[in-house]
Amino acid sequence: MKKIAPFLVLVLFSSGCSWKDKAPPVSVSAADPSRIAETDAGGDVGEPATIEEAYEEPRWPEGVAATMDVIDVGTGLSILVRGPDFALLFDAGSKEDIGRKRRNRVLAFLKERHPDLEKIDHVVLSHPHKDHVNLMAEVIRRYDIKNVWDVGLLYGICPYRMFLRAVSDDEGISYRSAARGPGPLLIGFEEDRCRLEDMPAEEYLVVHGPRFGAGERVRLGDGAKMEFLYADPKDHGNPNRNSLVVRLDIAGKRLLLMADAVAGPRMSPRWRPWRSSIEGRLLKSSRKKIRADLMVVGHHGSHTSSRTDFLDAVKAKTFIISVGRANFHGYVLPDPDVVAALEQRGEVYRTDARDEECLTSRHKVGKKNDGSVGGCDNIRITVPKSKDADIRVETYPEKL
Repeated sequence: MKKIAPFLVLVLFSSGCSWKDKAPPVSVSAADPSRIAETDAGGDVGEPATIEEAYEEPRWPEGVAATMDVIDVGTGLSILVRGPDFALLFDAGSKEDIGRKRRNRVLAFLKERHPDLEKIDHVVLSHPHKDHVNLMAEVIRRYDIKNVWDVGLLYGICPYRMFLRAVSDDEGISYRSAARGPGPLLIGFEEDRCRLEDMPAEEYLVVHGPRFGAGERVRLGDGAKMEFLYADPKDHGNPNRNSLVVRLDIAGKRLLLMADAVAGPRMSPRWRPWRSSIEGRLLKSSRKKIRADLMVVGHHGSHTSSRTDFLDAVKAKTFIISVGRANFHGYVLPDPDVVAALEQRGEVYRTDARDEECLTSRHKVGKKNDGSVGGCDNIRITVPKSKDADIRVETYPEKL
């Protein structure tokens, strides 16, 4: 086994988080290389039922470069991007779903809409808030995951802890962080009472690949790449200020994924972004790079994001807002004047358009008639191979 340079010992504590889910202390220490198991990339995936199944490959739609599904998880965010030769999952969280079996709306969606999917080449966690990570661990355990990208802001809440445990348990995953370079790291958590289960004090061994940062480009497949536009691992007291921002370039089209990137405190879109904010820094350092055809709107359409200066620089004509009806510290998103600013620039699609009808609909994707929102406004973006053709946006299921 190759020798791995040890890490310095450090301890991180949660501080000044304005969200209600305060993070318990997390400890980080150098890992004993002798505790690292040899990676085994193999594994029994099951035998095909017939000879025909062994050679039959799923048909990819002619003229389609990729599809992007913004999954209706209720209040949260999860995006699946697929091409003929790759799959990428960006976030998997929800405030309504607790994350197990039929209640995990991401898993339900993947099973129903992508039954042939077995491998996910890239999983990106934008930041460790519940509505972005709550459903992630079970997805990692159910699929063959190749690469995981994480800002690396250690946050002691249960869903993020479960995410790291799932990564640690899968020796075939290549894990990369914006916070730390290559090598093994023991991450310790205290005993905690979690919504799904009580968890004892324990350590997870997470083997890191090379550190990544803003400007990192990743080839996804033929004619498709991902670029990290923002990746800041410094603890700012609120994980939203660390949110990864990603641009996907597919067949000449640009898709901008803002996650919970902020422009400052809650203010009218007319106010300029704070210079120290993510939107402010992107405007200063990456104005040309943020130009896009489609934008998944930051922070669920909150006043904290999507300032008009930023929208003017992005120049997108299609906007997606992933949102439910949960309360964010006294506010139900999206904010109307943010929506109005978006509508002045193009078409706006929302995952909460039919929340009331969806509560007990038998047509919803995921657990039926469960009385919770989500599952009825899954948004499909189709990226054509032709550079002259427009992106197509659909919402399904069509009927409730």
